[in-house]
Amino acid sequence: MSFLEFTEGPLWYVALAVFTLGVAWNIIGILAMRVRGDSAVPRKSPVAGGIKAERDDLKTEAETATGEMHEMVKQAAKELNLGRLQKILTL
Repeated sequence: MSFLEFTEGPLWYVALAVFTLGVAWNIIGILAMRVRGDSAVPRKSPVAGGIKAERDDLKTEAETATGEMHEMVKQAAKELNLGRLQKILTL
């Protein structure tokens, strides 16, 4: 048996078996992992945190609006006769 026959025959099957066992080992390891709970101690109510995040997000959006865009929205609200939106935009 030449070296080429050895590498294309039994050695190839050994390499395939090692690869298959390694893949199976990793898949079993992934499937056997347990989901751990959140170990961080909450500081406050999660609802309060969500409300604060939304409020901060709205404030950030309002602060970053450019004057030109603000004026365009205000003009559109005026044309569409949206009084409540006009009041919000003038704050």
